[in-house]
Amino acid sequence: MIVLSFAVFIVVGYFVSRKVKNSEDYYVMGHQAGTLLTTGTIIASYCSSAFFTGIFAMSYNNGLGSGILNYGCLVTWIILMFVLGPRVSRMKVWTIPEILGKRYGTDRIRTLASVLLIFACATYLVSIFVACGIALGPPLGISTKAAIIISGIVVLIFSVSGGMWGVVVTDTMMMFLFLAAAFIGFPVALTHGGINNPMELVAVINEKLPGTFTASGYLPMFGNPIWSGGGFVGFITMMIITSGGVGLTSSLTLSRVMICKNDKTVARSFMLAQILLIVLAFLIHTTAPFIKIVAPADVRGPSGYIWMLTQWVPPVITGVILAGIAAAGLSTASTLLQQTGSSVGNDIIAKFFMKNIPADQKDKKILNVSRLVMGIVGVVMVLVCMIDVAGDFFVLYSWAFASGIFMCWLPAIVVGAVSKKVTEPAAFWSTLISLIVYLINWVLTLVNPQVPHQIFITAPLCFIILFVVMRQRKPTEREVDGFWKMQSKQYKKTHGYTNVEG
Repeated sequence: MIVLSFAVFIVVGYFVSRKVKNSEDYYVMGHQAGTLLTTGTIIASYCSSAFFTGIFAMSYNNGLGSGILNYGCLVTWIILMFVLGPRVSRMKVWTIPEILGKRYGTDRIRTLASVLLIFACATYLVSIFVACGIALGPPLGISTKAAIIISGIVVLIFSVSGGMWGVVVTDTMMMFLFLAAAFIGFPVALTHGGINNPMELVAVINEKLPGTFTASGYLPMFGNPIWSGGGFVGFITMMIITSGGVGLTSSLTLSRVMICKNDKTVARSFMLAQILLIVLAFLIHTTAPFIKIVAPADVRGPSGYIWMLTQWVPPVITGVILAGIAAAGLSTASTLLQQTGSSVGNDIIAKFFMKNIPADQKDKKILNVSRLVMGIVGVVMVLVCMIDVAGDFFVLYSWAFASGIFMCWLPAIVVGAVSKKVTEPAAFWSTLISLIVYLINWVLTLVNPQVPHQIFITAPLCFIILFVVMRQRKPTEREVDGFWKMQSKQYKKTHGYTNVEG
């Protein structure tokens, strides 16, 4: 069933990808995605394979509180729906670096953003490939590393040939499989604890796993020091800030805004995705203690949900669901690779090395460069995954590390979208300095765990630098024009601005 389901996804992706006529179709579906397709790809790409492995492991390892409360994106998606999303959609761009390039009118910040995106997406891929290995390895009877290699091969074929049309349509199919997995897994987990009365089972769990149903779970309320990830307050604050940042300005999120038909599609899609994510989070995380109480001691957190499916759900259904979980990871990896390839081809190579090439030839060359970059990055990150895939936290850790990098350009994108006072130097230096500090701080935490997590330093720092530098001079005419390009016709009319069309 896993092999058959994979074949269906690939065939559907192939036929849908025949809609691709040019680079715009390949990367952003020609900006023609409707509400259902956009909602499906938001859920599948944001949750991905890591949702059922690394993120599920938080509830499995630390208790329910740490699992249910880690979705800061539910707050930031409100900002995306009504503030940032419509403004990005109006720009009709292909990549996030292009957003910053058009907003501030320079290649300098666009190039910096490309470097940040490539680094973040490549790191994020580690989380996705390992999660796919965990989901596919045990049920197929192969090692996790072998499953990662197979996943890497499939995603490279899918990414290079399929384009965004293939990704989005198959993502929507996977969203329904995610919902099926959640609604099937919830009652199954609750009825396989060996005790018929649910209240008695809860009492047994409370006795054997103290703290499971409390806010802080198995973690102490505070770490030592207070910002330590060893305490619930520090850990949950870190996760809320990280998931909030990735939900607002990550490549996975904004790439979904770029494919939408219009502003209304953006709002409807993220509103529906919010509701579905709440349901999914509740159903998936709530199963954790009911699985852990009966699972063998050697079942690690990231493998808990997969173990439950393979043990308690009929093989045919399990095969389809596991294929969907793994395929969603492959689809997310495909998006990350496409964003990386597009950024290198469109934001770096085309800008600096294809200035004199005719437009009709440039489009094809950009596609070729992008596909080559996808292949190189994909192979390198699969090899990285071969180094160590044993740690329980590996999937979650690489996700959190990569997600935190997106925080570095958050104020340059969000504040720049709502204020014409933001200047290019402010956006550039806040992004660059925050990225450098983030990486240095990360190295320090490896040496000394008492050092505050890098997100606690980076989150306020990027805003402080932006506001300090933007006060040094007034914005130029080009920077102001970039601001107005993001605004609605009604907003322009109300404020008497008529220099920018659209």
